Amino acid sequence: MRRARVEEKSAPPQEKTARVVKKSAPLQVRSAWVEKETASLQEESARVEEKSAPPQVGIAR
Repeated sequence: MRRARVEEKSAPPQEKTARVVKKSAPLQVRSAWVEKETASLQEESARVEEKSAPPQVGIAR
């Protein structure tokens, strides 16, 4: 009996999930921007690795 009650309480109403979806939409845009940023950062770090890599570059890659 208790478990059934807990499940009813923990199940979020559809309205609430709809609101959450609306809120997360701008976050998706932001995460896309963050992905672009991290991509350029990865490029930079790759360049830095090339510069700082000792002669054993072949082994590292």
